Amino acid sequence: MHPKQQQQLFQALAAQNEQTKKLKQQLPRYKILSTLPYQKVPLWWQNVDSILPKTPRGVSSIRYFFSACWHILRLLTVVNRYDVVLLSGGERRDLFYIALAGCLPWIKTPHIITDAHWQAKTGLKLWIQRKLFQFANRLLVEVQPHSVEECYIYSQQFNIPFDKMNAIAWSVSLIGYELHPTRNSTMILTGGASFRDYDVFYHAVKNLPLPIEVGLPAWFNNREIKKLAALSYVTVHHDLNQQQYYEKMAQCRILAIPMPAGLTRCAGDQTLLNAMSLGKIVVATDSIASRLYIRHGENGFLIPPYDVKKWQTTLSMIAKMKPSAYQKIADCAEFDAKCYFNENKRIQDTLLSALAILQPNQQNLSRITVQTNVSLHW
Repeated sequence: MHPKQQQQLFQALAAQNEQTKKLKQQLPRYKILSTLPYQKVPLWWQNVDSILPKTPRGVSSIRYFFSACWHILRLLTVVNRYDVVLLSGGERRDLFYIALAGCLPWIKTPHIITDAHWQAKTGLKLWIQRKLFQFANRLLVEVQPHSVEECYIYSQQFNIPFDKMNAIAWSVSLIGYELHPTRNSTMILTGGASFRDYDVFYHAVKNLPLPIEVGLPAWFNNREIKKLAALSYVTVHHDLNQQQYYEKMAQCRILAIPMPAGLTRCAGDQTLLNAMSLGKIVVATDSIASRLYIRHGENGFLIPPYDVKKWQTTLSMIAKMKPSAYQKIADCAEFDAKCYFNENKRIQDTLLSALAILQPNQQNLSRITVQTNVSLHW
C-alpha cells in the first residue's frame, strides 16, 4: 500500500485495539448468549456463550426439522440466564425461536438480530415472516442489517419499527487462512451460487478470451454454467473447498460478482471484501451490497444491472491496465477492507450495540468511525 495508507491503517487499527481493551473491561459484567459463528475472534469467544446450529448442509427436510426443534428448545431452556441474546438473521430457526419466545411471558431477555439479510417476499412467505416479527416484537430490541438501504426496506417490508434498525456492515472473514496474493496474474475469478447472474456474465465474456475460473458448489450446474464451461478459456471448479477457493482469489487479477437486479438484501459481501483485502480489483453489479463497499473507479468498479457491454469494456480495461494504475485501485481496495471492514471492528460494533441496550442510562463507548474517501497524492 501507499505509505500514507499504511500510516492511516496503523492508526485506525491502533484505535480499534484501544476500543477492544475498553470493551474487555465492560463485557465481563454481563452474560451474553449468541447463535453466531464468530469463535475465531478472541473478543467474541472470551465474552460470549454460543449455541450454534449443528445441522450439516444437504440433509433431509425431516432431519432439518428435528434439528431446528432441538436448537429452539436449547435456547428456550437457557435464555433467562442471560442479559441479552444475539441471533443470526440468516437462520430461519432463529427467527422461529424468537417468535415463539415472544409469546412466552416469562421470557424477558432482550434479543438482537444481527446479520439481517432477507430478500423481499410476497404472498404466504411474506405473511409468515411478518407474523414472526409481530410475535417477536416484545423481545426484539434491535435488528442489524448490513446497510442503511436495508433498514428502510425491512422496516417497510416486514413492519419492523425503524427505531429498532441499526446498520452494521459486514466484514472480511479471512482469520485462520494463510494466503499469499500474487500481483502478476491475468485470471478473472467468479463464483458463488446465491444471487448470481451468470447469464449476463456469459454474454459478457463469450467473446473475451481471458483466463476465467469459476468456483461453485458441487450441486450447482445450471444452463448458464454449462455454457460458460464450454468456452475454451473458462475452467469451472465444483470441488474447491473454502481454503482452495480463497487461494484462487489470492491468485486472480479480477474478482467478478455478477448479480441480478432488484435485490432487497446485501449479497456477496463476504466474497467482495475478502478479495479487496487481498488487494484485488472487484467488478460487481451495482446492488445494495456492492455500492456499500465499492466507490466506482476508486477501489473497484460497479456495473449497471444487465449491462453486458459495460461488463465487457470494464473487464477488458482492467486486463490491459498499466501496473501503476492497477496498483492504485488495488491498494485503495485493500486499505478500505482492512481499515473499515475488518472482522474485529464488526465484532466491536455488534458488542457495543449490546452494551448500549444493557446500559441505557450510562455513557457507553461509541462505535469508531473512520474518514473515507481519503485523497492521496501519487
